[in-house]
Amino acid sequence: MRNRRIRLAIPVLGAMLAVLLLFTLPLWSSSRLLYQGDIANSDITELNYPARFLLSKYLKEGRLPVWNPYVGGGFPQLAEGQAGILYPLNLLLFRVLNPTLGFNLSVVISLFMAMLFSYLLFRLYGFSVPASIFSATAFAFSGFVTAKLKFSYMTNSFCWIPLAIYGVEKSFLRKDFAHLGLIVLSLSMQLLAGAPQVVYITLSAVFFIFLWRYLPLLLGGGWLKRRQYKPALVPVLSLFLACLLSAALSAPQLLPNLKSIPVSTRSQWTLEWSMWSPLRPQDLPLFVSPFQHGNPARNTYDLHNAFYWENIGYCGVITLTLALAALLFLRRRNRSLTMWVCIGTFSFLVAMGKNTPLAEFLWRYLPGFRLFRFWQRYLILTVLSLAFLGGMGFDLVLSRFRERSFSRSAISSLILAILLFELAFFAHNQYSTIDTDRMLHENRTASWLEENLPDDLNAPQRVECFGQKALWEQAVTQSHGWLGDKDPIYAFMESLCPNHNILFGLESMVQSGEYGIYRHKFLEDFVYSPIIEEGWHAEILGTTLNILAMYGVRYLITPFQLEKEGLVEKARWESEIRGVRIHVYEITDALPPARVVQRFRVYEGGESLSHQLIVEAFHDMEKIRDSVILEGLPRTSFGPRGPGDARITRRDDRHIVVEADSPGGGILVLANTYYPEWHVFVDGAERELLRVNFSLMGVELEPGRHLVEFRYRPDSLYYGLAISATGFILLVLLFIYFRSRGNLLSV
Repeated sequence: MRNRRIRLAIPVLGAMLAVLLLFTLPLWSSSRLLYQGDIANSDITELNYPARFLLSKYLKEGRLPVWNPYVGGGFPQLAEGQAGILYPLNLLLFRVLNPTLGFNLSVVISLFMAMLFSYLLFRLYGFSVPASIFSATAFAFSGFVTAKLKFSYMTNSFCWIPLAIYGVEKSFLRKDFAHLGLIVLSLSMQLLAGAPQVVYITLSAVFFIFLWRYLPLLLGGGWLKRRQYKPALVPVLSLFLACLLSAALSAPQLLPNLKSIPVSTRSQWTLEWSMWSPLRPQDLPLFVSPFQHGNPARNTYDLHNAFYWENIGYCGVITLTLALAALLFLRRRNRSLTMWVCIGTFSFLVAMGKNTPLAEFLWRYLPGFRLFRFWQRYLILTVLSLAFLGGMGFDLVLSRFRERSFSRSAISSLILAILLFELAFFAHNQYSTIDTDRMLHENRTASWLEENLPDDLNAPQRVECFGQKALWEQAVTQSHGWLGDKDPIYAFMESLCPNHNILFGLESMVQSGEYGIYRHKFLEDFVYSPIIEEGWHAEILGTTLNILAMYGVRYLITPFQLEKEGLVEKARWESEIRGVRIHVYEITDALPPARVVQRFRVYEGGESLSHQLIVEAFHDMEKIRDSVILEGLPRTSFGPRGPGDARITRRDDRHIVVEADSPGGGILVLANTYYPEWHVFVDGAERELLRVNFSLMGVELEPGRHLVEFRYRPDSLYYGLAISATGFILLVLLFIYFRSRGNLLSV
């Protein structure tokens, strides 16, 4: 039997690799990067690739990028998690390979694992080999997964869903709950990949299937009547232990996530914000005809009305046809079929968001549900359900040709060929690649800044893009989508949109995406909202300019012609986007990265901010320069001799040293975003880290000369590593114990 399985595994793996190459061959390159666009940029070049690029750089230097100094005025990289810094596959790929090949292969390997794990799951259900390959392909290369390749952390985590379900089903099939160890592996990998929402979705499926299998055994198996409490408790305790160990093993990523929630934008999300763009009834044709309303990759889909990549549930018309056949013509119903119909239906209703009462009910009453957006991502379970039903329909068709092996082979080949054509056609009309060398080495803006930014730790050095959305829309229009002419796309990258600046080692005040430190992101709103006038002219608000100056932004890169006191145009050039010039303006009032002030205003409003409050606080540059906003009265009395000055003598991502000479004492302000895991030491003694001007760091100083050190100490990471090590040791001890005593997790 074992030899037969080995002989079967070789052609199956060969077939999977052939399918993988069909879909991913353009990605097997160290010079071409996977590329998909978005509504205002690309999540690859403006979010995920820069984070992985930074990971690669730091790993090769023998460290981890736990604090990112290049975006958001400084940002706790682990708190977001999307970079997948601690995901084992990323640690390996980005340590060994160049970042482009590492990024591409991270996607390719994840797609292969999705196919492999789902194949094992479908074989466990008794599907034939061809049907299992069919269903695995329908899941792993569905339109839902392909349209989200740009969200690399999702691709890294989707693949573990079938393995977690496999662990549950195998446990009940064998009555051996040690197989729930696969849940430990799956959930911990998903968390380390930076996808807590996918973990939430996976747990929904795991708990549902567990109850579906467990309750009949509990109620109909006679355990309670015979007072056999051990068999009744073993499954529940095993699942609880699996979830506990999953959290423990992923604690180095999980704890930083949890640490950031109270100060992050997630803590501020409302029901309307969480569900503002659900799956709509008019999106349902996308299950059958994915380009029914156009294709964003060819700029024929209106992204202002809905996000295409969130609503696409396409897994092939042939899959839907076979799924319908299974529902209509299978004479012998089984519990697995009913279960997957329930899972698929439930997930679909959640994806509909506010269009049904279910999602709102869960948002209000299910813990953790309100921390996420885009509940269409539950469609991953609907797609897996359709793949399951499609596999059953596949075997139903083959059963009609039981005695004719040639006909079975021909029908199997035909069905698989139709599926591959459908999904490959979609994939190659959805993602593209770009030339990494051109992106990294032919950026005129980055080259100009490299020559003109001062080599001085105490000079303002941040840069900022202003008006990226208008520039992106023009670039995509002229390129006819990201599958068209790439020259306008490369020209768009020259504006150094948020996070793209990481690739050139340039610091920015703004960061890409909706997630971030709440107070900082609130200030960002002013930068993201230019007042556009006729043509490529715009007005920049005085408040916006002052906020940028406060953060030490020296240069503003924009496609707009701006006329504002405090701005001086330093360079311009014609862009490859027709009719567009790139302008570089210097902010003449940009403040130094460290300074001492004595005057202050007190704000005691807690986390509550308003646009009116920000305008009142930052409309006057003289007040910003000479005073700060505190959240309580200072404990130190400042003398009449003036605030003095401050000089940075050392600065890296986790350690900043400032020499302050303050004759009258004052508040030392550091133009870095406040985060609780930063600590400040004055003359060797730790002091309270102040949050000043709503989002910056500061500390009180007595009169005199002081050596001030700001240190980033990610205690959540350190505690997480200790918990993870403890969890790993416990897992090993449990394995040894059960191997020596017999499997006590069996019933």
